[in-house]
Amino acid sequence: IGEAENYFAAHTQTLNAALASLRSSASSTAAKEQLEKLAPLLGEYTDMAKLTIDSAKIDISIAENKAGGLQNTFAEVEAPMAELAAAVGAEATSLNADAQLAVSRTLQIIMGSCIVAALLMLSLALLLANAITRPMGQAVRSARLLARGDLTGDIAVQGNYEASELL
Repeated sequence: IGEAENYFAAHTQTLNAALASLRSSASSTAAKEQLEKLAPLLGEYTDMAKLTIDSAKIDISIAENKAGGLQNTFAEVEAPMAELAAAVGAEATSLNADAQLAVSRTLQIIMGSCIVAALLMLSLALLLANAITRPMGQAVRSARLLARGDLTGDIAVQGNYEASELL
């Protein structure tokens, strides 16, 4: 009987902790309603279990008579517990779907940002390449004119880069 009392105390403590956790985390109306329906039934169940254990201390035959009431009380708890499990499962499914949607949106934002950044970098690279190759191309054209002996061409020197110094 002492072992049953210890088991019952641990079981009751676990049950109460689970109920407290569910009360603080349940957000759906269905889960909250099922918790409110289940709490008094669980109280009756734990009271009946304690009464059965206490009766066993006095006379085992009294406890055996109380066991039927304990089984009936537990049977009354089973359906609301199943409904609560279904409500919590539905809430978890909904939260999971919301989380997946948030992750999907975040990935879309990151991908869009990466594409914009890549296009911006490509544009800057093209501008920089053009800024370097245009004066070099002008220097090559001028060098070719000079190589052919044509001294009439104008050489437009712009900027202070190495290409302008070359010209």
